[in-house]
Amino acid sequence: MGQSFASVAAKRGVTLRAGRGGDEDAHGVVWVMDATVFRFHQAEIYHQFHDDMSEYYGRAYNGLRSTLAASGHLKPTGCPRD
Repeated sequence: MGQSFASVAAKRGVTLRAGRGGDEDAHGVVWVMDATVFRFHQAEIYHQFHDDMSEYYGRAYNGLRSTLAASGHLKPTGCPRD
């Protein structure tokens, strides 16, 4: 894991752990997955960069969806609302 990523996590009180797949949710833990082992699977565009049910992340974060879709980094999956 990158040292700057680990440093930011530590400052925010978050523990980084290497994910193995099927890892249980744990408060304050970010599971870091090796992308060479665990291939990325994009969800429906609708599910990318949205607010949590109880927290608003802001326009900059929410705007990433349309920016990345327009640039081709997020691709339609064929699901409704894409």
